[in-house]
Amino acid sequence: MNAESKPSQDALSLRQQAEQKLGAGGGETGSIADSPARLVHELRVHRIELELQNEALREASCFAEASLAQFTELYELSPVPYLTLDRDGQISRVNHAAAALLGLVPGPTGALRLAAFIADDSMAAFRGFLGNLFADEGVGCCEVALRRGGARPDDCVVQLEGRITSGGGGSIIALLDITERKRAHDALRRAVEDAERATAAKSRFLAAASHDLRQPLQTLYLISWVMARKTDDPQIRALLAEQDKALGGMSTMLNTLLDINLLDAGIISYHPVGLSVASLLGRLAQDFAFQAGAANNVLHLVESGLIVRSDPKLLEQILRNLLSNAFKYTHDGRVLLGCRRRGDRVRIEVWDNGIGIPEDQLDSIFEEFHQVDNPRRKRSQGLGLGLAIVKRQAALLGHPIGVRSRPGKGSVFWIELPRGEVETEVSASDPVADDLPAVQFHHRSVLLVEDDSSVGSMLEHLFAAEGCAVIRVWNADQALALARTPLDLVVTDYTLPGGLTGLDVLAQLRSVAATLPAILLTGDISTDSLRQIVAEPDCIHLFKPATTSEILRAAGTLLARSVCRFPPAEGRAVTSTVHVIDDDPFVCKAIAALLSEDDRDVLLYPNAETFLRSDQPRGAGCLVVDAVMPGMGGLEMLRHLRDQGNPIPAIVMTGHGDVPMAVAAMKAGAEDFITKPIDPEEMLAAVGRALELGRDVAAESARRAEAARCFAALTPRERQVLGLMLTGLSNKIIAHEMGISRRTVENHRAAIMSKTASKSLLDLYRISLLSGDRDKG
Repeated sequence: MNAESKPSQDALSLRQQAEQKLGAGGGETGSIADSPARLVHELRVHRIELELQNEALREASCFAEASLAQFTELYELSPVPYLTLDRDGQISRVNHAAAALLGLVPGPTGALRLAAFIADDSMAAFRGFLGNLFADEGVGCCEVALRRGGARPDDCVVQLEGRITSGGGGSIIALLDITERKRAHDALRRAVEDAERATAAKSRFLAAASHDLRQPLQTLYLISWVMARKTDDPQIRALLAEQDKALGGMSTMLNTLLDINLLDAGIISYHPVGLSVASLLGRLAQDFAFQAGAANNVLHLVESGLIVRSDPKLLEQILRNLLSNAFKYTHDGRVLLGCRRRGDRVRIEVWDNGIGIPEDQLDSIFEEFHQVDNPRRKRSQGLGLGLAIVKRQAALLGHPIGVRSRPGKGSVFWIELPRGEVETEVSASDPVADDLPAVQFHHRSVLLVEDDSSVGSMLEHLFAAEGCAVIRVWNADQALALARTPLDLVVTDYTLPGGLTGLDVLAQLRSVAATLPAILLTGDISTDSLRQIVAEPDCIHLFKPATTSEILRAAGTLLARSVCRFPPAEGRAVTSTVHVIDDDPFVCKAIAALLSEDDRDVLLYPNAETFLRSDQPRGAGCLVVDAVMPGMGGLEMLRHLRDQGNPIPAIVMTGHGDVPMAVAAMKAGAEDFITKPIDPEEMLAAVGRALELGRDVAAESARRAEAARCFAALTPRERQVLGLMLTGLSNKIIAHEMGISRRTVENHRAAIMSKTASKSLLDLYRISLLSGDRDKG
């Protein structure tokens, strides 16, 4: 029996109910023998079924009416504005809340459209909302502004949220009034913009003030250095030493301002390692012992064997600031430095019994320029930036900080650190040695770009005293005019007259010399400037006032890894160029002095990487390279050059004069091999042979390049004719082979001879061999 012929479960149930009801009413319960009786019985059953169905329909109708009434009541009395739209956007019904919002009468609205209430600047968003709502047959949402009307004298913004009705013929729209929320958001946005403008104004002010103050300080530093070199009087030297201390104090105050901007700019790097608390606290206690005694204070240190994980430099700066702050506000009292365990954390604490901090200022003390008990801003008590720097440094490291205090009783500042596993060996913070060899500065050309005459004059004296050839200019235009001048180093101020910065000058100079190193002196502490400076490669930035040792150390570092030109004596012609690559600067200078006397132009490279980054010669000149160097060794560099197809001859130097090393050098492509200590005559002879070979290689390379250029000018048909010509075929046979006229072959032949500048078939064959195209055609 199929599904259509089988009665439904509901029909069977109705039939059973009808049969039971008919039996209960005294109807026939036995068998029905004749057809009329059966028909009457079926009619009675059917009548009872209809009565049962009508009763069920009446119950369903009552339930539907009750549900509709409940829905209508909820719809009408809901505090959320609702309205019903058809697919044309026409309002068919609004509830009381929506009527109050739109200024309508609750109930049916006639032929009124919702678009009539939408402001013009929100109409596009509203149309998109309706289109998406009915297209997706789902839920839609958008924000629109309503037109001003009698009920809406002020701006009103609503969020429309729509849902398609069950029949799909319309939708119910909720109008959520978000005017106040938008006003609060706009007020917050304006407040943020005002704060950003204020911060930018503060940064500009600090940058301008810092630059203007640092310029004379830089001059004073350099003048002090010059005076110290020019006098042997111990009293004057002592006075200059005291002056340097005063300058250092002024620089410290300016650098405190700089620290804030460095942290705000996000350009301070940190490297957490395992640190011994005992060594850190012991060093601090030793350094602050004198300060404690000078103020009649007592410094107590609580020993600890714990290991913490943090950046050693930043953590020490934080604790130094906290200790300085404790001694500043403690007189004839005690300061305690120690730590305690807190689970898997360690809390380092600084206790004092000084003046304390009022409760209402506990949060403010970590803000800039806030000081307790210094209403007159005494200079001796600092700028009020120490705790602001502590807050930023701790946030950078992810270390919580805090304070507890009682006025008149004292304070305790703490910083919480993660436990470390083992102590990490920390290298020196300054990788640059203080005793860089003076040989790095000899014969180097330095361009100074400084508009301040005092600073520029002192810098000129500084580099000239170290043996540099100094070119001094006052502005960006003068510096850019020297772009084609061979330079080893640029030292420039960041802020220059004329609108260009030191970075702009450096960028244009590097468009000519890409690897030109630079030192950027700046008093500008704006965050944008700092980010740009830090991102510049092969550039060391120093903040004014920089000491002479800092400037020379930075210059020595850059020059030690850059190319140095060592020309022959003045008035003598250059015969050839030799490239010397050795990590020992004294060896480089000694070889350069020897070869320059032989009228060679010598270029010195501190390592193989610097040579490979430079404009490598191809064929002309020769190389003198050390076999073993840090990083890439000389043999590895030669193999790299050969892989790149660079045929320049090379001489390998080594302190290991054994046969295997010589064999390895020759396999790497070396033309000669010299053992240290180098014999001058042997070096000159080896360089002479290599240069002669280099000239041959260069000439051969030039001939090949010219032949390749000639062949590149030929058309495909001319190349085909040339191939047949080189096999010795006559013009007649070539014409037959190619299916062209003899006259055409003669024209092609004349064009080939002209483009290759050949006078005979033998000349063509030579050019073909040089170009490598003899088999083409």
